[in-house]
Amino acid sequence: MPGPAPRIAALSAVALLLLGALAAYVIETDSLGGQFRARDDYRVDVRETGGEVIFALHRGASWLRWGPTAAREIAVLRVYEWVHGTLLWEIEASPPRPAVVAYGQVPAGFTQTVPLLGAPAPLQLGGWYAVIVQGPRGAGRSTFTPRSGPPRHP
Repeated sequence: MPGPAPRIAALSAVALLLLGALAAYVIETDSLGGQFRARDDYRVDVRETGGEVIFALHRGASWLRWGPTAAREIAVLRVYEWVHGTLLWEIEASPPRPAVVAYGQVPAGFTQTVPLLGAPAPLQLGGWYAVIVQGPRGAGRSTFTPRSGPPRHP
């Protein structure tokens, strides 16, 4: 009969999973004002290129389909500092439009709503962030940690 250590480890793992799910739900519900419940129909791809953090909304994978899909229309994109839940940046498009978005750069057809003036706070290397992207037919979310610094200019 196994001792208490494996049971404690299993319970700890379950507790961490539940806390992660709760944190994602709280940020999502608070950030969307309780008006919209994000579904996992979409995924947010986050990548770093040349020191920029880039976001794209794609159709989520299912057991019937796997692989890359075209970028989906974005209505609202929000970036939060994960630990404190501080909204750093928000852009909106009306009507929604397909876009691949670099943090802090407002694409054509979008309006920056947070901050009202100026650029958003820079992302810190090693910081924890969440992005929530709402489209006309669903939403996606992801967390990320910047690993490279700003682009180097000669």
